[in-house]
Amino acid sequence: MTAKSDEIFKVPLKPMRAVTKRWPIAWVVMALLVCACAPEQRSYGEFRPLPADEGWRRNMPLVFEPQFADSDATYDVTVGIRHTNDYAYRNVSLLVDLMDSAACVRHRKMVNLQVADEYGNWLGTGFGALFQCQTTVATAVSPSEAHRVVVWQVMDDTAAVNNVTDVGILIHKTAIQ
Repeated sequence: MTAKSDEIFKVPLKPMRAVTKRWPIAWVVMALLVCACAPEQRSYGEFRPLPADEGWRRNMPLVFEPQFADSDATYDVTVGIRHTNDYAYRNVSLLVDLMDSAACVRHRKMVNLQVADEYGNWLGTGFGALFQCQTTVATAVSPSEAHRVVVWQVMDDTAAVNNVTDVGILIHKTAIQ
């Protein structure tokens, strides 16, 4: 080796202490980013597919039996539907029953879920041919009051609703006020 090549290898290295002092800051920044991007916590969520060939009939209730993480907390119950571009109405009428373990109805709510505005533009979320709309049907419900959630289609002018692909419920812990 020549004297010039020896000089290349004599580059002073930075002390490791200066580099390692920055690591805790990097970990804190990464943890904050992960927490900020975390999805909304949900206690229970389930969507059930509907038969495409016969639609959702009035005499075909969907029964959900949610699992609750904390039996002492209260929860908000949301009902949602997914539909295609070919859905023929601006709304869907639902009857939602929250039942206790003895099969007694504790809460009953008629819901007129709007899925399109007066111009035919779909509401809710989605893109392409599939959209999802949802609404909260009960707040601050104890797990004993919602042992079973039953969702009925109760549209006035039809026995079966076509182009609704899924119906589901989402249950979130009630926010502390």
